[in-house]
Amino acid sequence: SLTVYPYIRRSGFVDQVKDVANIRVVSHPTDGDAPVFQEIDLNFTEDDPAAAEVIAEKQQTLRMPNLFADDMILQRGKSIRVWGWGGTDNVTVSLTKDGESAPASTADAAVTDGGWLAELPALPGGTDAYTLTVASGDQTLSYTGILIGDVYLASGQSNMAMFVKDTSTRDADVEEADFENIRFFTQGFAGACEEKDDIPTGKWEKAVGDTIDDFYAVAYKFAKEVYEKTEGSI
Repeated sequence: SLTVYPYIRRSGFVDQVKDVANIRVVSHPTDGDAPVFQEIDLNFTEDDPAAAEVIAEKQQTLRMPNLFADDMILQRGKSIRVWGWGGTDNVTVSLTKDGESAPASTADAAVTDGGWLAELPALPGGTDAYTLTVASGDQTLSYTGILIGDVYLASGQSNMAMFVKDTSTRDADVEEADFENIRFFTQGFAGACEEKDDIPTGKWEKAVGDTIDDFYAVAYKFAKEVYEKTEGSI
């Protein structure tokens, strides 16, 4: 017998297809032996109403990459690119400073092949928090606590993967860490043989207390030095 889990993926599908009732197994007998399992034929699901409904719902659901989240930092002084998928043919993106009703920056997204991209006018850096809002039809996504500042990508070989918790200065660093305006987005270890349109794991965290234990040490020391030299102004 063959156990089939209600979660399958077929090359060419937009995304996962769920709740498919059955799968036709293609097998061929060999002389003197039982049939040998060779492949699973999923082609029939393309015309299956349940599969088509799941795909259509997924395509219409407004969604964004994991990189966009509460407490993220967006680059100052340059146009801000915001992108995602789903929704209707009209997607509006805005950034609103906390305590204000009118958006500080807004733009209509260009929609193409189920995806969309908006470019918001540049904003200066600072310590004021913003809310990022994406609206399309009756769907809305909202992210709070966003800062406008400097964003750096920290990457490299094995030495870049040392955590703060593994350094000799860990205890002093944790005791001193009270930097709510230093934010880290740490991606988990992952590999891919083809280009991806999203980061499967990761979240934004503030550099406060023992949260920094799982920050990469070189990146944290660099961010802290920049923060101190700019007196926390960006």
